[in-house]
Amino acid sequence: MKIHCTCGATIHDGADDLPHRAHIIPDQRWNRLFEDIDELIENQCATSAQRNAACTKIRAMVLANVRLAWQCRSCGRIYADDAKAKLSEYVAAEGASHHLFSA
Repeated sequence: MKIHCTCGATIHDGADDLPHRAHIIPDQRWNRLFEDIDELIENQCATSAQRNAACTKIRAMVLANVRLAWQCRSCGRIYADDAKAKLSEYVAAEGASHHLFSA
């Protein structure tokens, strides 16, 4: 995928571990997600097969709650998906980091 930034730069999203991409979990879902993970581990993971199934389910739970965001390395603008995967643009404040999502 390519996002064409307003500044003229192109933001590429074609791999994992990108320094300009982030996964965002809305705060309203944050605590519930951890409660669901705790419940799954505490009550459904007695055997190795159940633990493997739990790992798969946890990944699915996280993916169901996450939204993607990208930052332009040239101007700092942030592009983020909303709950319906519609892309929104946010302009960075003057002097803001252009590496907000870097580890």
